[in-house]
Amino acid sequence: MANSKDVALAAGTSQSTVSRVFRGEPNVGPELIARVKAAAKSLNYVPNDAARSLLQGKTRRIALVVEKLTQPAFALMADITHDELLKRNYRVVVLEADSPGGGVRDGSREIFSAVDGVLYCSADRTTDLTGFVEEVSKPIVLALRAGHPETSNLVNHGVYPDHRQGVQLAVDHFRSNGHSRISLIGATPRVTGGYSTELAFVDYMRNMQLDASDLQIGRNEMTYVGGWDSAHEFLCGPHPPTAFFATEDRSAYGAIDAVRSLGLRVPDDIGVIGFDDFDTSAWKAYDLTTIRIPYDRIIQKAVDLLIAEIDGQQPPPGHEFVPVELIDRGSVGKLKV
Repeated sequence: MANSKDVALAAGTSQSTVSRVFRGEPNVGPELIARVKAAAKSLNYVPNDAARSLLQGKTRRIALVVEKLTQPAFALMADITHDELLKRNYRVVVLEADSPGGGVRDGSREIFSAVDGVLYCSADRTTDLTGFVEEVSKPIVLALRAGHPETSNLVNHGVYPDHRQGVQLAVDHFRSNGHSRISLIGATPRVTGGYSTELAFVDYMRNMQLDASDLQIGRNEMTYVGGWDSAHEFLCGPHPPTAFFATEDRSAYGAIDAVRSLGLRVPDDIGVIGFDDFDTSAWKAYDLTTIRIPYDRIIQKAVDLLIAEIDGQQPPPGHEFVPVELIDRGSVGKLKV
């Protein structure tokens, strides 16, 4: 079986350079990297992770904590995290959190002793994050989890979508099309996205001199069924809205179908805006105008911060809100008076 010495001989370089290439160190030129990897491939050489971990005192593994991989946002984040870590010669271990409570399942806790750090993406506000941070005792960076009152005190770094900006973009877009009776749906207080969006929504509407007590807010879960239920209830009430802003795209899909079930049309009668921009939002069945969360940028920044902490670089503490973007499709039109 070939070893690093054989690879160095075949590539015409030193054994230490081969080690630097497979550690992913930045001080090796691209031509030399290509030569070493070509030599390794020709010799069927596979770096020994266990030996490298002993030498470096690192496992080069990161734990990613999410809620449910069946939820599209968390599946997407897991996929992006895998790719970002692979670029840095790290591997990801994905753990699901239990809900309600958001704590990591007991059977998975032993994994934290075999990773270098944790990227915590669970959005459940009922989690005992204090206990989690104390128990893990590893570098932790938060991603997606905005709006938790303890966030800034428990960890040094977090990267989140800017829900406040998203609310402003959505409400301004509705109002520019003549809508003022706007209902918020999917604002479940359990989830940081729903909680943060509701706070920003109430503040922004109040700032525009609209009495917040008149606002219709559906606090169902951020799901298709939750969106359908809230939209149907409000449309059948005494003061139906002309527009729905959903805290997640799946809630928006439910709202659109609830509108249609009552013989109304989107966007002719009712406008709908979502929050996420999943691939399915561009489907002709929904053609959803939505707020795009830049998951790739959020994860990239979070991974950079986490690896810097692992390497002992101690970047300045801070919590960053990444700008979002309005994607204008076909679910909002001029309100017909």
